[in-house]
Amino acid sequence: MFPTALPILHRPLAVHPRPGVIDPATARSVIAAIDEGDAPDAEAMVLDDPTLVLADRDGISPVRAAAYAGQAGLATHLVGLGATLDVFDAA
Repeated sequence: MFPTALPILHRPLAVHPRPGVIDPATARSVIAAIDEGDAPDAEAMVLDDPTLVLADRDGISPVRAAAYAGQAGLATHLVGLGATLDVFDAA
């Protein structure tokens, strides 16, 4: 019913970023800036790439990182830029 072995690829697959896919290193950078209290740098990164409002670092969104860092103004601004809140962010 199912093949017992998968075909072997004889050449490495090329990895190309797809539109709308957030680079993990960039996601870590924006959340690190928020963690360090560098709201202007985080805001500049998000304005440069609006998809970063949807970034994730180990389950922590930029909005949640801003809330944890006591940056309510930045959290509100990120929501205004399109960040969505899950049940944990909204709590």
